[in-house]
Amino acid sequence: MESTTPPANDSQQEEFSRLVASVAQRLRHFLLSLTCNADDAEDVLQDSYEVAWRRFSDFQEGTNFYHWISRIAFNQARNFNRRRRRHRGLGLSDEVLASLAKTNSGYSEFLEIRQELLQQCLQKMKPIDRAFLFDSYRGEGLKSDLAERYGIRSDLLYKKLFRLRLKLYECVNLALGRKNRHS
Repeated sequence: MESTTPPANDSQQEEFSRLVASVAQRLRHFLLSLTCNADDAEDVLQDSYEVAWRRFSDFQEGTNFYHWISRIAFNQARNFNRRRRRHRGLGLSDEVLASLAKTNSGYSEFLEIRQELLQQCLQKMKPIDRAFLFDSYRGEGLKSDLAERYGIRSDLLYKKLFRLRLKLYECVNLALGRKNRHS
C-alpha cells in the first residue's frame, strides 16, 4: 500500500534533506538524460522530490537511497514524456526511456564500485601521502605553501601529485581486473 502522508518529525525531514543532497547532482543528470532538456529535467526533479517526500516512510533505512529515488524519478520522467507525446507529439517512448535508465543504472553502479575501490586504495597509501593528496585538493593557500609544509620543492609538487594519482588509478584498475597502461 502506498503511503501518501509525509513524515512529520524534524529528524525525518533532516534525514530526507541529507539523503537528497547526497544524490541531487546524480539524479539531475539522470533526469536530463531522460528529458533531454535542463528545464524539463528540473521540473521532473522537483516532482520527484515531492513524491519521494510523501513516500519517505516507505524508504527502508540502510538501503540505497539513490536507487529508491531514481525509480520514483524514472516514473515521473515516463509520465512527463507521455504527457509531452500526447500534447505535442514529442517525447521519448517508454522503451527508449527504459533503455536509457538501464544504461544509466549500469554506469552508476560501475561508478559506485570504482568509488568503493578508490576508498580502499586510499587506505592502503601511506598516511603522509594520503594527507598530501587531501590537502592538495582542499585548495587552501598557495601550492608553494603546500610544498613547504610537506618538505617538497615547489617544482616537484606536481610530479609527486601525478605519481600519487597514478598509483591510485592503477590500484583501482588492478582491483577491477583491468590491465594498467603504465605497468
